[in-house]
Amino acid sequence: RADKKEKMRHNHFIKTAQPYKPKVDFAMEQGKKKRSKDEVVDIDDPETKRFPYPFNELLVWAVLMKRQKMALFFWQHGEESMAKALVACKLYRSLSYEAKQSDVVDDASEELKQCSHEFGQLAVELLEQSFRQDETMA
Repeated sequence: RADKKEKMRHNHFIKTAQPYKPKVDFAMEQGKKKRSKDEVVDIDDPETKRFPYPFNELLVWAVLMKRQKMALFFWQHGEESMAKALVACKLYRSLSYEAKQSDVVDDASEELKQCSHEFGQLAVELLEQSFRQDETMA
């Protein structure tokens, strides 16, 4: 009988439970208008244009999360390939140094050092290719 009563209470809760809705301040509500689905978004508006170079930010994220294949993907896309390769190289080298200092896992430091070397090699190859195409621009 007690089990049946508990089950009924549980079913009642499931039927009447509503998702959490945060309270909105009246001042904040008047300051910001909700966008409708049909509203046109101005891409030059600084409010909507927060990440002008998303592949750069995503590359840094992928490096910090130790996702080498994803980092290589983001390196291939977007602008400033040389700068992105050097940033990834330095980040991986710093992560390798920190891993070695903290003695987390033995091959974690070596793996990060290998990733650093790979991005460093990409930067060198890119510079060599640029030099072959136009010495003055390189």
